Amino acid sequence: MSYRNATLLGAFMAGPAASEVIHEAVLAIKTRTPLAVLADTIHAFPTAARVMGGLFVQAERRLTAANPGG
Repeated sequence: MSYRNATLLGAFMAGPAASEVIHEAVLAIKTRTPLAVLADTIHAFPTAARVMGGLFVQAERRLTAANPGG
């Protein structure tokens, strides 16, 4: 992730459900979607997409903690 732009820079996934969710990461990288938007997106449960949603929330929290002023 880019702390400077608050966007996803790359992604790696492995496992049986990786093909279900890699497209979301690819689209986020290509469109430079802010992590705050990704973290706020609804992800279905119980699916691998829900895991992605949780990771986006964690990344957004790390960015916020690293730059509390905005």
